[in-house]
Amino acid sequence: MNQSSNIVNIDRGKQQMPSKNGYVSLWRDMKKQDWYHRPDCLAMFTHLMLSVTKSKIKYSHKGVDLMLVEGEFATTYEDLGSVFNMDKSKTRRILDLFKRYGQIYTKEIKQGRINKGIVVGLTGFSKWQLTDNLADTQADTQADTCEVLNLKGYIGYSDTPPDTQADTVLNNNYINNNKDTCQKTKVFPRVPNDEIVSLFSEILPSLPQPKKLTAARKSTLKARHVNDLKSDLNNWRKYFEYVRDNCSWMVSGNFNITFDYLIKQSNLINILEGAKNDRA
Repeated sequence: MNQSSNIVNIDRGKQQMPSKNGYVSLWRDMKKQDWYHRPDCLAMFTHLMLSVTKSKIKYSHKGVDLMLVEGEFATTYEDLGSVFNMDKSKTRRILDLFKRYGQIYTKEIKQGRINKGIVVGLTGFSKWQLTDNLADTQADTQADTCEVLNLKGYIGYSDTPPDTQADTVLNNNYINNNKDTCQKTKVFPRVPNDEIVSLFSEILPSLPQPKKLTAARKSTLKARHVNDLKSDLNNWRKYFEYVRDNCSWMVSGNFNITFDYLIKQSNLINILEGAKNDRA
């Protein structure tokens, strides 16, 4: 057998690696994702990371001028799916899965009433691309790249794209696994689901109480806890107290304000920005 037959032929219009086109970081926490062992999801998420822009750019997509920030790119469901021979519905389902975990966000591209595609963004892209340096990432955990808003002394939270934040930001949360050796390992922090529900019941007892922590609720709580409320249970208390003290119409019993309503990101941000406040 010709020994060279075992060597991959690179002369087929493909570029040899590594090349001068750069690289992206793949964090080991990807292995902890529920979708990691699904080849279609793993391939799609990796493709997204390789496709997004690394800096703010002007971009024209199908005749629509866009301003993309780092971690975004413009495409269509059809074009994105064609990379892996997926139809539009499967592509959308995979992206929706990532969105439920808060790992990406999408924005429609429209020209008048005509849909021209979507902008896909990776949540916390700049933090994904930090070097694996403990001192740097611990500092960044305390000082987010987004401007922090402090609302009436209640909560500091990041003004993020709609319903986007989640697991990617978790890369910068560390614990000390071994005090003797000072070995530190990246982990996902525990989300105190039961404690959050208890606080809701304690502070807002007049509202309909959740009877079951479904997978969807846990996913939403995870996103809100880590990114909007800074992984601090006390911020949940402040948030629920803010609703009680500043949004009397919500607790009046005349409106169907539920636990799910309050943990939805768009509602949480509107509340904290004062849009729902009737006691200003």
